[in-house]
Amino acid sequence: MFFRKIISLTMLLSFIFMSLTGIVLYITPKGRIAYWTNWMLFGLGKTDYNNLHTTTSFLFILSSIVHIYLNWESIVDYLKNRLRKIVVITPGFLIAFLITGFVLIGTYYNIEPMKSVIAFGNSISKSWSKKYSAPPFGHAELSTLKILCKRMGLDLNSAVAMLKKHNIKLQSTSETLKDIAISNATSPDKIYNIIKPLEKISSKPNALKGVGHMILKEFSDKYSINLEKAIKKLNARGFNANKNMTLKGIAEQNGVNSSDIYKIITQP
Repeated sequence: MFFRKIISLTMLLSFIFMSLTGIVLYITPKGRIAYWTNWMLFGLGKTDYNNLHTTTSFLFILSSIVHIYLNWESIVDYLKNRLRKIVVITPGFLIAFLITGFVLIGTYYNIEPMKSVIAFGNSISKSWSKKYSAPPFGHAELSTLKILCKRMGLDLNSAVAMLKKHNIKLQSTSETLKDIAISNATSPDKIYNIIKPLEKISSKPNALKGVGHMILKEFSDKYSINLEKAIKKLNARGFNANKNMTLKGIAEQNGVNSSDIYKIITQP
């Protein structure tokens, strides 16, 4: 009897914590924002909630298996009809099966009310992006300071100097933003925001990666390139271009690579 109580209470508690962590994960920011901003709730981050949800789920499953074993006779009784014969497809079982099947199939085909449940969770997750800044690229927190500066066109020495000016301790430029943030009790996005003003110092991009989908006007505004001169350069080379076309679009229309367009409009 005492063992049954332990198993039942373990199953109950694990179910509660499994449900709570599941609810938190339902409303947390997307991973790229949560890890970038070091998002936390009640002192725990998204990784902590993921781990807790996994372990409590396993505990719930194990305790449920033992609970089923200890109460097998009662469960079998639920499958018996009035003649005390075991019938798997009982009205109760059939209803439970239909409800579960409806949720599973409805989720897969994205129909109501499962569609609204998923949409509501996604809307909450996306709302965090209005409060917190998004990383400049996927998993930027795992990039070293050296690689980040290279990708974003920042001067590495200037970035190091600026971080030191803001009392950020740095072992080497090979440290990831995540490690730098942890050692300084802050978040990767705050580290990046310190050096982000250096982007305005650069007169033009140092790397092509990520600019192919930018329209010509957006590209020239961001990197302080004269738009009219850029279009004239392209027209002089026989390219039919306008300010609303992307670099990639101009390249594909004229049978060249984006890098060729990039070189033409950024050359002195």
